[in-house]
Amino acid sequence: MAEYVSWFSDDITGLTGDADEMAEMTAAWGVYTRKVPIDGGGYNVDHTASVFMLDRDGRFFGTIAYEEDREIAFTKVRLERPQMNETKDNTQGSHRQDTWIWLFVAWLLALAATLGAIFIGEVMGQTPCVLCWYQRIFMFPLTFVLGLACIAVETRAAKYGLVLAVPGGLIAGWHVMLFYGVISEAIAPCTQGVSCADAEMTISGELMNRRALVIGTSVVAVAAMAGGTYLYNVNMARQAVMLANENTDILVRPTSPSIGPDDARVTIVEFLDPACEACRAFYPVVKQILDENPEDVRLVVRYAPFHDGSEEAVAILEAARVQDLYIPVMEAVFASQPMWAAHGNPNMALAWSAAEGAGLDLERARSEMRSPAIVALINQDKADVEQLEIQQTPTFYINGQPLTEYDFDRFDEQVHEALGN
Repeated sequence: MAEYVSWFSDDITGLTGDADEMAEMTAAWGVYTRKVPIDGGGYNVDHTASVFMLDRDGRFFGTIAYEEDREIAFTKVRLERPQMNETKDNTQGSHRQDTWIWLFVAWLLALAATLGAIFIGEVMGQTPCVLCWYQRIFMFPLTFVLGLACIAVETRAAKYGLVLAVPGGLIAGWHVMLFYGVISEAIAPCTQGVSCADAEMTISGELMNRRALVIGTSVVAVAAMAGGTYLYNVNMARQAVMLANENTDILVRPTSPSIGPDDARVTIVEFLDPACEACRAFYPVVKQILDENPEDVRLVVRYAPFHDGSEEAVAILEAARVQDLYIPVMEAVFASQPMWAAHGNPNMALAWSAAEGAGLDLERARSEMRSPAIVALINQDKADVEQLEIQQTPTFYINGQPLTEYDFDRFDEQVHEALGN
């Protein structure tokens, strides 16, 4: 053994034992081995070729399959490395999504303010006061900084936006206090030109009350936000299709739960989170489609455990699959979700209780959920979630194409389109 591992690296430690010890270890780890005699004497050994990853405390946290894609393997290591120090945040994917959404909202606000200012000045002919000019100096470039950050999905760009937003916001606050008389106009830098405190402004030769101007600006802002939201949805749908086409080989894994015939005309892949309310709401719709098309539709379940407690809930489902109780336990877990899945403070004892009510052997399940096979499955799904850039649950793929409009009718319609109905 020492000679063998030395061919690869001096940093590798080889371990062995007698036949009984090796049999016990391979059984515990779910490793396949078989001695194959060869002509002329001697033998080869067929065996599992995965790399089993353990942390510094000797705890198993995942596998890297033989000839695994390099990037996916690196992703697995990156995903699990924080767990060695028990600092991993289970909401990593949802946190990244939430950060991007807030960045997008900030860009919409900056865009609406910029368009409103241009409309008031260039279309309506209103001359800005000095404080308005100062605010525009900070607001106009903010539109480009945040817009580029959204396109590049660079959430760290928020700190660069703050350099513009903070001083611009302070000037805006000063302007508001000046307008409402909290600050005397005598100490404001508006002694010439348009007054920064006047309640009425001249637009195209006529007086217009500031309230009417605010209403008009709000209409522009709402229009900008609606247009930005539409463009965002279109861009996200296009990106989802592109990623699905580039990663068709990882949508379905041979170890994933599969309901329905393998040769079904339509394969639905669902990335779900047992703690996700939308997943719970979609489940009856998915089940009805499976019941109505038992020979033509297959469901492959993948996991995207974004919430606290979700990985344990996934392990419950996988332990139930070992006991041939996958669907009953899944339905029980979904049915009891409002009681156990309080985000940020899940009560997993209630999830276990619901699973027990569906017939799960809890003692056996608690042992099975720690098996290398289940841990590896969860880690594989998390790596694929990262590769596919999935940021919400449920995420559906129907015959390899993502569902981009998340409502029950569109889901049903896309499935029937795939069936040719």
